[in-house]
Amino acid sequence: MVTMDQMANVMSGMAKIMGSAKNKINIEQFQNSMKTYSTEKERMQLMNEMIQDSMEMAEDEVDDTDVDNLIAGMETEIKNKKNRQVEAEMEAEDEQL
Repeated sequence: MVTMDQMANVMSGMAKIMGSAKNKINIEQFQNSMKTYSTEKERMQLMNEMIQDSMEMAEDEVDDTDVDNLIAGMETEIKNKKNRQVEAEMEAEDEQL
């Protein structure tokens, strides 16, 4: 019996709290806030998708023969330069002997 009285008191108190909260909330302002929140959330989701798409595109390998040829040419040039340096050093050592 005591628990029923306590439950009734709690429910009565909650009804008063909810009634006063209802009077304090501006429904139009709340609806506008929720609309703004929904719009911003959707905007952020779209932005995140665009960022993810651009990052995935950046990860894709580029198959460009001109770029490959340029890199191969630069590597060959560097190797040739190093070989000439080594040969020049070897000739200098031979001359000293």
